[in-house]
Amino acid sequence: MADLVAFHQKLLNAYGKPFDLHINDNSSSLITLRYSRSGTPRLSVHHLFLKGGDDIARGLAQYMRNPTAGCRETLRSFMDRHTGEIQPRAAAARRRILRARGRNRDLNAMAAEVNNTYFEGKIAAHITFSSARARRGAFRNISFGSYDSKLRIVRIHPMLDKLDVPDFFVSFVIYHEMLHALIDPQHDADGRRRIHTPEFRQREMRYPDYERAKTWEKQFLDNVSKGKWPQK
Repeated sequence: MADLVAFHQKLLNAYGKPFDLHINDNSSSLITLRYSRSGTPRLSVHHLFLKGGDDIARGLAQYMRNPTAGCRETLRSFMDRHTGEIQPRAAAARRRILRARGRNRDLNAMAAEVNNTYFEGKIAAHITFSSARARRGAFRNISFGSYDSKLRIVRIHPMLDKLDVPDFFVSFVIYHEMLHALIDPQHDADGRRRIHTPEFRQREMRYPDYERAKTWEKQFLDNVSKGKWPQK
């Protein structure tokens, strides 16, 4: 509470006018700025900003007045320095149920090959098929894989255990998720969390089968959209 009071006062001194302050625990949008009908700013910031010094208070004050390139860079740098303290909600509550061997594929073996070939075996993460279930018409929004930075688990959609999905595509998805274990997210000046940074995209495109994998993915999604549902 003392930190909050001190932080609020620091912001008041920097901004010079009344505003509403809310402290959040979001993992995606760390800064949100809205206005009441009377024009009073309503600022919501992640609790990590309570650690900020006078430069952060001035940056937030300027953000409320009129965002500039300078204040955006100050806030972005601060968020990126503290990104390790931002945890996805309920991540710690997720159970470690690992199922790496499917009917047709052994994810442990595939992950070890990708890790050794492209990361010198340095990616320390578990891998498992997720419990996701695909529905007809839902494939345009499907997530073929995900990475849980809290538990250090790569999850692969069980659809990728099907025999008509080529190995090169599954390996590419594993590579993509392992990049998330290697490259930290960044935040833009508005507090939004960006996991696919320019560095990430550059590294992703270095994958030897990148073009072939993206082509297959597009054809797969196009076929599904036309009603050609994947075979079991």
